[in-house]
Amino acid sequence: MGAAVLEVHPAGSAQDGSGSLEQRSPPGYVPREHDRILAETVQQAQQGCSRMLVLVGESSAGKTRACWEAVQPLAEQGWWMWHPFDPTRAEAALEDLHRVGPRTVCG
Repeated sequence: MGAAVLEVHPAGSAQDGSGSLEQRSPPGYVPREHDRILAETVQQAQQGCSRMLVLVGESSAGKTRACWEAVQPLAEQGWWMWHPFDPTRAEAALEDLHRVGPRTVCG
């Protein structure tokens, strides 16, 4: 699943006419201390240990991007990236909750 589908987007707007946010790639990623914890949790999930993490921070601090970067190894192994969104996050989650099973990451 692409970054834009999970609402990972480049900072700022396309001032240079390079296209919509969905067409632009996010800039290079600079790992931070919380990325170590996210990576450890992903490794535990790969070994069959379910976990739930909540990454807290201000708007545009990079929370979604950090999570997207962390789950890439799972995506490459065919895990389902579940991102309930439409019409609202709560309604979408209720509608598709029955589909959540093993090897699911919720974003």
